[in-house]
Amino acid sequence: HPFEASSTLNMLSEGTQKYSAEELAEIQDYYGLNYEASMDRDYSVISVCTLPKFLDKALELIEQMVIYPKFDQSDLDRYAAKRKQQIQIRRQKGAFRAQELFAEALFGKNHPYGCSYEAELYDKLNSEMLVEFHRRHYIAQECFAVCSGNVKPEHTTHILELLNKIPSHRCAAEHSVMPEIVQTKLLTESRPEALQSAIRMGRMLFTRNHSDFNGMQIVSTILG
Repeated sequence: HPFEASSTLNMLSEGTQKYSAEELAEIQDYYGLNYEASMDRDYSVISVCTLPKFLDKALELIEQMVIYPKFDQSDLDRYAAKRKQQIQIRRQKGAFRAQELFAEALFGKNHPYGCSYEAELYDKLNSEMLVEFHRRHYIAQECFAVCSGNVKPEHTTHILELLNKIPSHRCAAEHSVMPEIVQTKLLTESRPEALQSAIRMGRMLFTRNHSDFNGMQIVSTILG
């Protein structure tokens, strides 16, 4: 299901086997923890900012959310309804729709980087899907932690202890063969009722390890 990955990530904070969503939010507020979940086409990321003296509490919450999420069906239904409405509203905006069409023009509608999906697919999500996705993908393989700030050796030890609790088993790649990239020179979508028109222009460039990548970032910033 195309929304399995994002739904699994976003539902981590909607309740665990130990804490309800309300309790998770109260604990974060009480200890001043800043929790964020984000994802793109390649990664799911959980970020937590905390004072060093509250690190143990932050790690306990991460452990509960990453290893012991609940994925209650009623919570998922509310989440899915909200996300469905959000994506429908976003697609009414020319800029958002232009970005989707731009990705399709660069990669093709059958490529993971170029496809977009109907909001109605949220109606077909169920908790069993998320439980199974979590079991297959929230594993130690290809998982890593990045620490920044006043990080002391004892903090690193506690973080490693948490990482060692994450289940470890091999997960076969689900998309071992990437579809062929099919580019389109021009894509348009007519919206007579729109008050503004949105235009996206661009092309494929080199990868991040190219010697000109940083310089091109600066050029792009200047042009913007």
